[in-house]
Amino acid sequence: MGTRLDQMGITKQVIIINAVLIFGAFMSTLNQTLLTPALPSIMNELRVDAATVQWLTTAYLLVNGIMVPVTAFLLDKFTTRFLFFFSMGLFTAGTFLAGISTTFSMMLAARVLQAVGAGIVNPVGQTIMLLTVPKEYRGAGMGIIGLVFGLGPCVGPVVSGFVVDAFSWHMLFYALTPLCVLTMIVGYFYLENF
Repeated sequence: MGTRLDQMGITKQVIIINAVLIFGAFMSTLNQTLLTPALPSIMNELRVDAATVQWLTTAYLLVNGIMVPVTAFLLDKFTTRFLFFFSMGLFTAGTFLAGISTTFSMMLAARVLQAVGAGIVNPVGQTIMLLTVPKEYRGAGMGIIGLVFGLGPCVGPVVSGFVVDAFSWHMLFYALTPLCVLTMIVGYFYLENF
């Protein structure tokens, strides 16, 4: 398989780089719907009503959507490596803070922080994929990224339902935090400036 990929112009490093970026994108899109089954538990613990708790999802999607076009400006000003670590750092910090949240305000701020990171990491991942994969395979690469973008929101409620039934809603974020850190560690060794 290695020789076939080498013939296509795809090295082991390109595969690892894109796997890291795709995994980061998966975690950020997973968070779009991850809280949906956990909202009743969050309402009870943080003592807020349904209209208020919905802001955890709405704010995430709103800020995420705003950051996507802003990333085009950021890509002109900063390197892709810096933006990857900056965005994953924000996402990781937001994930950890959401897990330890004891008030609704803290939880909302953590979700906004997550969304800023997620809104940057997805376009950066697409950009790096387009720069690292040979032209003739870019369509397949974009298809894989599109699949991940579609899969994350579908898997989120299923995973969340199991976790909330077995543990607490905090565990949704506690479980994601080390995965985010692992993504950053692997990215540190393989990701270059593009």
